[in-house]
Amino acid sequence: MKFSKGDWTFTVIAILLLLLLSGILYLDFTTGLDAGNRQQVGILTFKRRTAERKYSGTTLWQGMEASVAVYNMDSIRTANDSEATITLNDGTKIALEDNTMIVLNFTSDQPAIDFGYGSMQAEASGDSDLEIKSGDSTISLSDSEARISGKEDDLELQVQKGEAKLTRGNEEKTVGENETAGLDGNQVKVEKNPLTLVSPADQSRFFTNQSRQAVNFQWQSEGAVTLQVASDRGFASIVAQAPRNGGDASAAIGPGIYYWRVIKDGKASPVRRFAVYQQQAPVLQMPLGGSQFTYRDSPPPVQFLWSRLDGVTSYRIVVSQNQNLSNPIISEQLVVNSITKNLGPGTYYWQIQPVSSTEGSVSSSGVGSFSVSQKENIAAPIPLSPVNSTFVQAMLERNGLTFSWKQDSEIDSVNFQLASDSNFQNVITSTTAGSNVYRYTGPLAPGTYYWKLSGSGFSSRVAQFQVAEKEVLETVLPAPGASLTSLASEVQVRFAWKGGTGKYRLLVSRSANLDGARTTETGDRSAFLDGLEQGTYYWKVQRLSSDGDLLGESALLNFKIERKLDKPDLIYPVPGSTVDMTDLDRITFRWKPVEGAQSYTIKLYIMDGTGQRLLITRNVAGTAFEFKDLSMLDTALFRYTVEANAPGLEGEPGQAAFRISLQLDKKPEFITPEVIFK
Repeated sequence: MKFSKGDWTFTVIAILLLLLLSGILYLDFTTGLDAGNRQQVGILTFKRRTAERKYSGTTLWQGMEASVAVYNMDSIRTANDSEATITLNDGTKIALEDNTMIVLNFTSDQPAIDFGYGSMQAEASGDSDLEIKSGDSTISLSDSEARISGKEDDLELQVQKGEAKLTRGNEEKTVGENETAGLDGNQVKVEKNPLTLVSPADQSRFFTNQSRQAVNFQWQSEGAVTLQVASDRGFASIVAQAPRNGGDASAAIGPGIYYWRVIKDGKASPVRRFAVYQQQAPVLQMPLGGSQFTYRDSPPPVQFLWSRLDGVTSYRIVVSQNQNLSNPIISEQLVVNSITKNLGPGTYYWQIQPVSSTEGSVSSSGVGSFSVSQKENIAAPIPLSPVNSTFVQAMLERNGLTFSWKQDSEIDSVNFQLASDSNFQNVITSTTAGSNVYRYTGPLAPGTYYWKLSGSGFSSRVAQFQVAEKEVLETVLPAPGASLTSLASEVQVRFAWKGGTGKYRLLVSRSANLDGARTTETGDRSAFLDGLEQGTYYWKVQRLSSDGDLLGESALLNFKIERKLDKPDLIYPVPGSTVDMTDLDRITFRWKPVEGAQSYTIKLYIMDGTGQRLLITRNVAGTAFEFKDLSMLDTALFRYTVEANAPGLEGEPGQAAFRISLQLDKKPEFITPEVIFK
């Protein structure tokens, strides 16, 4: 089929259009979202786990980090088990619980929020009132604190400090301190809370470097109350509960998010939320503790690297030659978690001190140490590859051989030498390499070769490798001369071998010449072959190039497939054990069942100075046999065998030896008039 000029033109235009659209999509995802000239109205001062922002006019949500600016008309939401706090320019704080969404909708400089859903805590402390809108409802806060939860027609307002105004339609209600307002249809219903909670305040956070944090609870109420602390707002999972007569209590609480309230005479106080967080500290990653850096001419670059922390605005790195970090030689504040510095000789100590807008949420890292020393002689390069490896001649002629080594950063170049003898009397090539890699493309006959690296004031050790006409593959399964037993008339056999990645061919035949061999090719180092009947087989595996050329092969091996019963696994007496017959009147021989067996033959031998003597032979239908004729036994060494039986099938006996003992100082109980033991 020939393409016309029009076909080619259409194809080129389509490809160019696809590339253009792909570039636009790539830029859209990689350049991030831009706030443009929107008005900045505050800063995200705290974040736990997931907080996302969507700019007005976009559909993409973008993850937020602590201390980022927030802008007018931003939509902000939190995910499950997450929270965030926004501090507006006038000092007003907005704390969002998990699964909450708001929109910052300012009119001029008037703070306003569209509340979508979830739960939020507002602490209005600015000169202007804060307006919170949800559906047909508007809440106004002035120098007050309140919690808003629910959504539109299911809104609840709890005032904890000052007062708030809740307006719905033409109705306006003033909600005072310690009062709760809710929507009852189109009506606003206000109730006074009979119990007043003092501390911890709603949305309180505690940070600890211990496994538990002591939390003090305070409330205002006369008489006995029941204090409850739960891990959910509905108090389905209560973690602490206790009656109290006073107005305070204390509890040691582990990390997590909690809710607390007090109950008196069946009435509950409003619910407050608090959290206990484990204090975070950076983990020093590089340089590792005790690392040693050496150089000859120029001080080496030392890279400092540490783990990032969520909610941290910056990091201060302190590096000193004193263990107490006094008189630091490096003290810099960074927004990234790495820095590289060149340092001269000495022992150094370093620490990372994170900076967070949330007091107490982070702590300094441990103190790491390392040393830098100057040497007269530079360290010799270390050969990496090839070392004690074998290569196929045909592959080397086609692809060449790459040599690599590890060298000091101060080494500009090395003299590479390749020879056919360890004394380097017969040098094949000698060249200067400006990096730590050299590729040789010349011919190499089968044999052993040696290579080394040298330069001004250094010489590496000598490394060697081999070149073979063909690679000798090492087989794993089946083992040479192995006998595979199965009850099936046709058997699946797994073949396995060692080797690198590549293409392999498996050959399996009844003939030692591999006449009429069954073959299969694979890119793995194992293969299965189905439908093998009883008999002796011969096999080998070959390694092929991508063009099908033979690169190597294994030795010719054989195995046998026999259609017979497996050998029983003997359970008792345990092979090699001693059976104490002092308190026993029988021995119960036990073994594991064998697939396909219809009966078992057990034989018991006593071992004496002349060899072994058969005591009994029994055919048993099950997998156990009780031997009660103790008059045939003695304190001696015994051997027993168990063989599985089935019509037309052979079996292999399992065998084990055991010894019988008797405590002579213990008076035996005679169960017959005969002598049991001599």
